[in-house]
Amino acid sequence: MDRIRSPLLLLFLLCLLLLAPGLFGLPARSFAEPGAAVDESVPATVTLGEIIEYALKENPALRASGVGVEAASQRVHQARTLGDPVLTYSHGIDKIETRLGPANSSVTLMQKIPFPGKLSTKGSAAMVGVEIAKSERSSAERTLVARVKRLYYELYYIDKTTTLARENKAVLDYFVEVSRSNYSLNVSKLDELVRAERLRAASSLTIIRLEEERVSALARLRSALNIGLGQSLPFDLTRFESLTVPQFGYSVAELSIKASADTTLKTLGHKLARARINEKSAKYAYMPDFHLGVKYTDIGESPMAVTGSGRDALGVSVGVTLPIWRGGKRAGVAQARAEREQARLAVITAATEIDSKVHRLYQSVQSAAEVAHLYGDTLVPRAKESYEFAEARYRNGQEKLGRLLETQSMWIDFRRVYFSAVRDFFIAVSELERITGEELL
Repeated sequence: MDRIRSPLLLLFLLCLLLLAPGLFGLPARSFAEPGAAVDESVPATVTLGEIIEYALKENPALRASGVGVEAASQRVHQARTLGDPVLTYSHGIDKIETRLGPANSSVTLMQKIPFPGKLSTKGSAAMVGVEIAKSERSSAERTLVARVKRLYYELYYIDKTTTLARENKAVLDYFVEVSRSNYSLNVSKLDELVRAERLRAASSLTIIRLEEERVSALARLRSALNIGLGQSLPFDLTRFESLTVPQFGYSVAELSIKASADTTLKTLGHKLARARINEKSAKYAYMPDFHLGVKYTDIGESPMAVTGSGRDALGVSVGVTLPIWRGGKRAGVAQARAEREQARLAVITAATEIDSKVHRLYQSVQSAAEVAHLYGDTLVPRAKESYEFAEARYRNGQEKLGRLLETQSMWIDFRRVYFSAVRDFFIAVSELERITGEELL
């Protein structure tokens, strides 16, 4: 700031500062700092657990997967049940004469009996289908929980950075007005005024962008909770739980072992088991099926005096299929073998990808934790001290506005990085929890 030579002008500026005490520093100091105490007068905020519980209860896709398990269980009995018998009635146009009289009509009941092992193999495949449906339901549940957590942490970050942007704009509003007054009194350079206005405009654009991101994230959360846009939320999502990054007590080797519980890997494992059973079932096509039948024939009265005339006849029949067309059966076995190999390779591929993903997520957790502790414990407090020191010097006319704005911007940016690291840490942990099926914090 240029030195003020006129005593009258100096007195005017001092009065201006006295009438607006703290305006240089108060807005910036109202930021929520890492680890700040929660105001007990504010009502308790909704917990993440309550939102997850609501989502698990109301999400239609999850309920549909539960119905899918019930549907799959009903296929087991169907697969093990014999086919319906065939009842045949025949009436002769030209009656066939027998020793006891003419055969008027006949009724035949025929039942197909599959080769031993065919029905039990199909039943085993259906039972594996139930396990697949259960794994898919578990996968849907884990995915939903991870999705809700991700959106919650995204909203947490958006609201924190929006608060920073709004308070930054409040500070810049004041600096713009001071710069304009000083410039009109020829005690400030024009570039300081332009810089303050430019930073204020950028802050306004940041607020608009963050509000748009919040609307988008909130819409996705509504979808997960099955709450329409016209319905009110059962939660107050204007305040969030205080999040601090704890120590993560798992090694990457432990997480890789726990990753064997991944639902995608389990589902593929069950599909491989079913493919093996289907291959075995395809080989049964070479085995014959049997037919057992009972035939009742209505015999009319014989015109001749024959002992037992008109007595109806009862007989049994036994049949067997002849699996002589082996080309189609070989193709069926080859198809089942190929599908089994495809399922095996899918398990290997998924296991490799999951292991790689565990390593990436573990690195993300470690990196985010390091950044959060570095900024939260060291850089943010130092940036605050730097800003307060620059503010004091600016009040005493020993610092330029540009330097003060730089320190204030650094303090805001460091806190934004801190909140970003907190968000990234918890999102990465939630993904690891989805894979392992365990609460890791």
